[in-house]
Amino acid sequence: MLAVTKITIGEIGVRRELDLLGLLMEDLIEAIVFGETHRGFCTDDDPLTFSGTTAWARTLRGLRQNKRLLAKGWERDRVDNFETFASPDKTFQICVTTGDKETGKYDPAQPFIKPKPKNPKGIMLQRAVTTNAWLFPEMGADAEVRRKRLEAIQKRATWILLIHRKGDLLYAELSLPSAFEAKNVKDWGHRIILDPLDVEPLSGIKDDSDDDTGEMDIPVERI
Repeated sequence: MLAVTKITIGEIGVRRELDLLGLLMEDLIEAIVFGETHRGFCTDDDPLTFSGTTAWARTLRGLRQNKRLLAKGWERDRVDNFETFASPDKTFQICVTTGDKETGKYDPAQPFIKPKPKNPKGIMLQRAVTTNAWLFPEMGADAEVRRKRLEAIQKRATWILLIHRKGDLLYAELSLPSAFEAKNVKDWGHRIILDPLDVEPLSGIKDDSDDDTGEMDIPVERI
């Protein structure tokens, strides 16, 4: 039986939850818009998956070059080629991926409908979600105790910034995966859902409803 997912919607709630993570809503929106701006430079003459790869890479770059977050001690990380942005105390990190059509949406009448990353994922995300599943019951514990415990085992929670573009609307959420099955996220501990964003129309290239995005999750094993 799957655990109940905490859902946060609406600007006030979203800002409150992001503040607990040391984030502003604008931090996420600016990164997403940065990624979409670069996606908009793509054309049909680029390789089919290039626009999705570009949106993924530039959204992550947008987070990593956020001056406010850098000043607070956030750092890029890519242990075993798993590309993330780590919090100052290193208790959690953020990765970016394209989500499916349920991304950024929540219907109280159908709480069992949940998003997934659009494409199957590799061993690195599986490890991250396994770590989350172990950590999640502790999320309400004293922060300092949790910090020391995390440092001792050299692990951190992983939040996913899911983005899904449909036409001129961009759906996004920052969510904490809690279960992994069949090469993809099966369930979520907490979903922080942003309101849909209006974005500039694309010129002749496909949105996230079509084809593989081309983003990477390299299955590197430790030796």
